[in-house]
Amino acid sequence: MPADDPDKHWEIERFGPIYLKWGTKYIRNEKGKIVGKEYRIHREKFHYIWVKWKVPFAGTEIYWSAEPQDNFTENREKIQKILEKKEIWPYPSKNDYLPNKDSQWKERLKQVEDAGYVLWRDPKRKQKWEMRDTKTLSLKWIHSIDGDSLPSSSDESEEEEEVKRETEIEDEV
Repeated sequence: MPADDPDKHWEIERFGPIYLKWGTKYIRNEKGKIVGKEYRIHREKFHYIWVKWKVPFAGTEIYWSAEPQDNFTENREKIQKILEKKEIWPYPSKNDYLPNKDSQWKERLKQVEDAGYVLWRDPKRKQKWEMRDTKTLSLKWIHSIDGDSLPSSSDESEEEEEVKRETEIEDEV
């Protein structure tokens, strides 16, 4: 697969939602031994922004990547509007992109909802999506059949429906 030139000028087709960055807080006992961990949402300035490029990455049909905000100094106003909308993708779920089995997705989901974030829905597409290359920190690769847009969650998974039902039940109690 040919490599992309990082110094090349890349043309942006459009901006997408926020990709939340998560931090980990380790919990220690009285002796200082690590006994657990908690995830927390990083400050706004550390979140990435999804970008759809006009040309796919070399050797792929992938048009989207999540990029640091600092890459878009000339688009500061657009980035600020995206951050104000608080639309994110992906949303925490049982089968999300965190590489370990202890992703604490229910706790992360509660943090997301408490902070006022909502799931981004692409008005142009209604397709199922999947995360690619989950081992890299930036989690860059997103792919659809036509490579055109990020995931739309109009077809919510059973796990997301279950979480909604659990949340509704907890609210009633």
